[in-house]
Amino acid sequence: MGNIDFMKESPLYPILTKEARADERREAIREVLEGRFGPVSDEIIQALKAADEATLKTVTALAGVDTLEQIRARLGLSAAQG
Repeated sequence: MGNIDFMKESPLYPILTKEARADERREAIREVLEGRFGPVSDEIIQALKAADEATLKTVTALAGVDTLEQIRARLGLSAAQG
């Protein structure tokens, strides 16, 4: 237990755990989108990586109901070409 307590006292701990949670959120969003729409484009994956916490929270809440175009817009992407 000593090592865990030491890590929690580090000034980096909040930053690292916050980023770990954001990475988990990105992965969950990707899984939901793939379940609904099939493989996710690299463009969306990169937009998820660049998204701030507020955007990730919004997309997480709506990934199960938004259209792919709505998700793209929330991530700051233009309409899909095709």
